[in-house]
Amino acid sequence: MRNPIFSSLRARLLILVLLATLPAIGLLLYNAYRSGEQALETARGDARQLTRDIASGYERTLFSTEQNRPYASWPRRFKS
Repeated sequence: MRNPIFSSLRARLLILVLLATLPAIGLLLYNAYRSGEQALETARGDARQLTRDIASGYERTLFSTEQNRPYASWPRRFKS
């Protein structure tokens, strides 16, 4: 006894088309996954670079403050 689902030509063609599109759908999903992974890695790299830039600016500020420290007490020396 034949399966009634596969008995019509239309149903067989529809199943054939669906099976033929599965590799393309799989490739699309894989590419979307890889694209997301690349975007995540790029964001991580940007965050690391931003952290380094902020730390560098903070170090420059601290160094500048250390360099100007002797002048901070300068006006007090001349007060009575």
